[in-house]
Amino acid sequence: MKRMKRSRSKRESGFSLVEMLIVVAILLIVMGSVFSQIKPLQTRATSEASKVESFQSGREAVEQFTRDLHQTGYPNTRMYAAGVLASATQDSRVAVGLVQATATNIIFEGDVDGDGTVDSVQYRIVAADAALSASCPCLERSQQPKINGDPLVGQLPPSWSVLVENAIMPQAGPPLVPAVFQYYANDGSNPATLALTKAVRINLTAQTATTAGGGDISGARPMSGITATARITN
Repeated sequence: MKRMKRSRSKRESGFSLVEMLIVVAILLIVMGSVFSQIKPLQTRATSEASKVESFQSGREAVEQFTRDLHQTGYPNTRMYAAGVLASATQDSRVAVGLVQATATNIIFEGDVDGDGTVDSVQYRIVAADAALSASCPCLERSQQPKINGDPLVGQLPPSWSVLVENAIMPQAGPPLVPAVFQYYANDGSNPATLALTKAVRINLTAQTATTAGGGDISGARPMSGITATARITN
């Protein structure tokens, strides 16, 4: 009987302290390895979410630009009988099309809303704009009704709104950032005059507002770029 009790006592005994410490140490090593992989994944996910948000903002701005540009030059002088317009360029009832075209700024006229009113529309990328408290460089847009007068200097003051914050100014690189606005003639060449410009390409590159939990893999603020080309049909 005594021998049976001693045997049962050995079988019912638990782990020793040394064994428990070994198990705990193994668990800590495994958990440390798992958590070390989770943090980079969280950083990458946060970075990608910020990049998607930045890309979405840029895409909406580019879509707005192409819609506006398709209305450039409408309505034009061909829609009016001879003698109706006081001036072929300075009458508020007619859109002259492109007014100014540079690498960072474009001004054009057209009925962009389809409401019968000719608008003077401007897009520009600026390094800073304290009046709008935006995170610049940024892409801005202005739309004002055209009034009688010189399309370039005789119009209402621009009313700017920010379309895309944290845009990147054109630069030779690295990284290479092309001109925001590029212009093409019918044959794809660089047009000599505004009248020969038949298509405009917008190249928009923007960064996220912050590094968003560590930034991309290199630790920098993620960037996104979007490009579109719109033809001038009027």
